[in-house]
Amino acid sequence: MERMLTEMKKLSLVIATKNDLYNAKYTTPLFRLQSSLTRTLHNAEDTNLEIIIVDYGSDEKIEDNLGINDKRIKFIYIDKKECAKYDTPFNEVKCINRGAKNATGNFVGRIDQDTIVTKKFFDWFNSDKISVNEFYFSGRLELENGVYSEEGVNNAKHKTWGFSKEQWWQVAVGIFLIPRKVYLELRGYDESNIYFNWMEHEFILRLNKQIELVNLGKLLDFPFYHIYHTREDAKKRKNNFNIVDKKNLELIPNGDDWG
Repeated sequence: MERMLTEMKKLSLVIATKNDLYNAKYTTPLFRLQSSLTRTLHNAEDTNLEIIIVDYGSDEKIEDNLGINDKRIKFIYIDKKECAKYDTPFNEVKCINRGAKNATGNFVGRIDQDTIVTKKFFDWFNSDKISVNEFYFSGRLELENGVYSEEGVNNAKHKTWGFSKEQWWQVAVGIFLIPRKVYLELRGYDESNIYFNWMEHEFILRLNKQIELVNLGKLLDFPFYHIYHTREDAKKRKNNFNIVDKKNLELIPNGDDWG
């Protein structure tokens, strides 16, 4: 199993977000992103890290309103004209792929805008345990009160959503971590799948034909926290109820213009 020397490793975390997508009652999207970045950057310590924020059509650019000045953060803005090409507000797959294509790390990790990455994860990443012949998935722990605090951390829970042990990877994502070389070879998420569910799931099945999937949540006891929020605007997102042929998924579904 091919391991990577610590001094050679670089992590690219990719976040696709829009500062006016979720107008939740109690925590605004920008607040959650600020909280996530502040904690994650602190926990990263001396990790060789970049965080790529792909802003898809915000009325006010996140880069102009974030208020965090850190050279590890990079921004990609996709204007409204390009976003209008898609038939649903949920065009996140295209945005994550674009972030990955612009990444410079050896590993690409997809996280949500309201996920806090803990020191435990970075310690593992900086060890000799990670392999370029594996990809990794973890669910997350829910901070039910929406605020990162000692009480919130102690009471955080992992939601399994009722899936079986064989379907453990069909939970809400904490991190989806992939060697960038393999990500590019498979051309990322299927960009025809621009719906609310299944986007990680189909990519996991394709990746698992090439390299081994590791349950990072089980290995590290879910080292990711999700800042809870209500989902009033989620009803605008279309679910994908198409029947997917899991056994005959096309390995590389996107064309040359992907991302």
